Amino acid sequence: MDEHVQHQRRHDGYVATRTLLLGLTLVLPLSFLTLSFLLTSRETIGSAELLTNEGFEDGTAGWKPRPLDMTFITVTEPVHWGDWAAALDRSGPTSEIYIFQDVSVVPERAYTHTAEVYKYQARFAEACLRIKWLYSTSPEVEVCVEVDYDGYRPITIALAIAPTDAITARVMAVGKMWTGEEGNPIYFDDLSFTSNPSPPPTPTPIPVYVPLVLKNHPAPVSILDFEPTSTPTALPVEPSLPHRKSDSPSQQRSQR
Repeated sequence: MDEHVQHQRRHDGYVATRTLLLGLTLVLPLSFLTLSFLLTSRETIGSAELLTNEGFEDGTAGWKPRPLDMTFITVTEPVHWGDWAAALDRSGPTSEIYIFQDVSVVPERAYTHTAEVYKYQARFAEACLRIKWLYSTSPEVEVCVEVDYDGYRPITIALAIAPTDAITARVMAVGKMWTGEEGNPIYFDDLSFTSNPSPPPTPTPIPVYVPLVLKNHPAPVSILDFEPTSTPTALPVEPSLPHRKSDSPSQQRSQR
């Protein structure tokens, strides 16, 4: 086989191998980042519900009323979702009535408290959600709606940060009454209390080093690097004869 063809094939194989190895050095770290992102996403998508019987499908189980003489029942109409909702009421002196659950929390973690509320009775001044940090000196967090509305509407406490000394949160649904006269109760449905952990730090990609095998190729020869093996011999120069002018016509005749 021609030596030039063999050399060209070796060169092509070298280029292909180097290209493949360079591709691996780029693809492997990117694959690691993609896998890390997917694992991280699976950990952070969605938050676990920390309340029990949040939709009142199991009656009043898991919830406690205050004061104890208030009315706390579940009803099938009106409901926001499912078959049941909670109705809160009290006859007699005006006061604040609420139901609650106590939930363990992690200090400095964010929590979100949501619910659907149906307040359509002037004797209730406000319908509220409240988070009280038990055994902590930090103030409670509260969000309320005042305007009556013939239907359910959402209410939210978003990203409440648990204090550094908090270990338990009292999660509450509250009705603040104007008067104790008979009238419609206040309704809550689909309560929720979830944690919103801070996303984990982005993992540092582990670089993957693939050794590149470089073949030695003869360096091109520069004309400047050429050293002659012998001193060049100067060529002999033939001496030139003196120029002779042409004879005039008269001289040519006399010569004849």
